[in-house]
Amino acid sequence: KKLSVNARATALCVACGKSIQMLGDVFVARAQDDNNDLYKRLDFYASDFLLDAEWVQLAKLQNESMTTGGYAGTVSAKQLSKFELDLEKWVQLKLTEWDGDATARKKHEKKHGSREGYEAHLRAKVKAKL
Repeated sequence: KKLSVNARATALCVACGKSIQMLGDVFVARAQDDNNDLYKRLDFYASDFLLDAEWVQLAKLQNESMTTGGYAGTVSAKQLSKFELDLEKWVQLKLTEWDGDATARKKHEKKHGSREGYEAHLRAKVKAKL
């Protein structure tokens, strides 16, 4: 299809920190979604389509943060709790491997000295992920 550039939608994308050229008709909507049970359509007013709208400025900051390696998204308490639990299971799995696998233990012992040193290393990795 030979769609023309949608200058208004392209300007909105650029204002949000995304270098995207929009073609043809564009539908813009607002919704609240926690990637779990919550999904709700919200009003989107003509004033929300302004290039200096608060949400546009926030989107720009978030997108800039993402390009510099940061994480600007939000997570729910439920998601964070599950992530923490998964990380703890990972630590326990690695410690069980230390206890039961002599080859793995030798490898980790060479680098970390002891089981306590290895566990401290694992806990530091977990802390960095949180």
